Amino acid sequence: IEHYEDEIELIDILRVLWKWKYLVLVGTVICGLIAAIISFNMNKIYSIDMVLRPGILNVGKQGKNVYIDSPQNIKALIDSGTFNNDILNYLNEIKMDKVPKRLKFKVTIPKQSDTINVQYETADIKQGIIIQDRLNKLLLETYTKLVRYFKNEYDMKLSLLKSETDYIKAAIKSYK
Repeated sequence: IEHYEDEIELIDILRVLWKWKYLVLVGTVICGLIAAIISFNMNKIYSIDMVLRPGILNVGKQGKNVYIDSPQNIKALIDSGTFNNDILNYLNEIKMDKVPKRLKFKVTIPKQSDTINVQYETADIKQGIIIQDRLNKLLLETYTKLVRYFKNEYDMKLSLLKSETDYIKAAIKSYK
């Protein structure tokens, strides 16, 4: 076996580490304590999640659901900050402490899903829940108008079909 002078033997490295074991141990403990102190002094951040699913308007061809609005459009509304001013104004109206200057929602649409996950991170759990609840109410208000429109459309169609059915029943009765 050839022996090269510039080779470092593993045993030599272990001897050096063993010689300085107390320094290594003290350094590790000090770094651990510093990390623990920093960690305990940091503000806790909580994540409040809300899962949304657009309302089903009807069932289309091939049994696919037709929604009032697509998850992508709802995500775009939230991402663009459409409701942020209303939410911030509401927080000021109810005299909430430490109202944030801006809201940052993290909105995702899981793959192969029609649901929307809306996440809000905050140090104040109560405020985060109020913010998510207000966003939910604003979305409901926005889409309630659309639901009323489609309900009126369906009611008219149903009324026409009912009158057509009554006409056919009367024609059958007169034929008999």
